[in-house]
Amino acid sequence: MYWASPLPDDAMRSFLEHNLCFGVFCIPQSDSSGPITAIDALPPNTNFIGLGRLMTDFTTMAYLTDVFILPTHQGQGLGGWMPACVQETLSTMPYLRGSMLFTGDWKRSVPLYEEVLRISVVQGRRVEGSKNGGEGFAPMLKTWKGSPLYEEERHKAAEKI
Repeated sequence: MYWASPLPDDAMRSFLEHNLCFGVFCIPQSDSSGPITAIDALPPNTNFIGLGRLMTDFTTMAYLTDVFILPTHQGQGLGGWMPACVQETLSTMPYLRGSMLFTGDWKRSVPLYEEVLRISVVQGRRVEGSKNGGEGFAPMLKTWKGSPLYEEERHKAAEKI
């Protein structure tokens, strides 16, 4: 990840094994039309081009972090597609209470996550004309069906319409 110091191999292995990771790969011409579900099944000459890491207990909470697509593959819709895959996965967790993330990219990431993940900024604000489009980090939170606040949040959202 371009924003962090490199991790030793054993630390990186632990990082990947103890989280739900969404990998994006550029696969050379393939006969397969479906998803590849195990990294061991990747064909030779496959290039890793993106990652999204979901820290979760697989029941009540999820924290999305370390989301990126390599610059050479940006602009192809992958940055929206990967969070959509995360959203689809989260929607299968019936007791999920909340999901959250932090981003410093108010111009691109905040609007994308609001649209694709239907998640809301809970602190901070957009600042027109600023370099990042906002002030500091944007903590974002979504209340899910497993939360006692879910119906209240849904009702407030319906009133805004």
